[in-house]
Amino acid sequence: FDAVMARLDTGADPQVLLTCHIQGQALHSNLGDAAAALAHAQAALRLIGTPRPGQRTNAIFLNAAMGDAYSQLGDAGKAINAYQQAIEAFVLIGRGNTTAAAVLKNNVGVMLMRSGQIRRAVEHFEAQLLEARRHDADDDPVVLINLGRLLPALGRAEEARVVLDRAMAQQRANGDLPGMAYAQLGLASVACADVNTPSCDTALADAQVR
Repeated sequence: FDAVMARLDTGADPQVLLTCHIQGQALHSNLGDAAAALAHAQAALRLIGTPRPGQRTNAIFLNAAMGDAYSQLGDAGKAINAYQQAIEAFVLIGRGNTTAAAVLKNNVGVMLMRSGQIRRAVEHFEAQLLEARRHDADDDPVVLINLGRLLPALGRAEEARVVLDRAMAQQRANGDLPGMAYAQLGLASVACADVNTPSCDTALADAQVR
């Protein structure tokens, strides 16, 4: 693939180049080469420029892909910016409350968390839950779990238990075994943060069983 791309003349049909770069991004992402995937996504976005109506979905996908690549490369700031651009584009086309947009919003919170911005991450996840409720949507259990695992760091362990219990109930209702294990790990982290050794040991054992 790279050999073919190298032979393409700069005067080639822009649509052909765009398609090749989009495919290149997907290929290198699947191969785990974040730097190459990022380069293809950036090249594709340069070709798109200001997206026309028929190109907006591609631009959103490419910005999201850039966020994933930056995340893998350890650049939280650029990952957050790329995800935010994709989210804003979703909003512009009236799809700001879709599952795809929710995933990107969650990714922003995760990047804030990974970069040590705990308070900002908590505020982000809380805002995400409030926004979903304004649209009569159910709480996303993944967002609940991420929020619950962060709250103890801000001295809000009791709130964390309530949030994680709610997430566990939803995952159980959904029959999501990995999700239940993830929620139980959150409950274990809360128990262990309280230095309650018996409770901590019990919660960790339960998480291992799940």
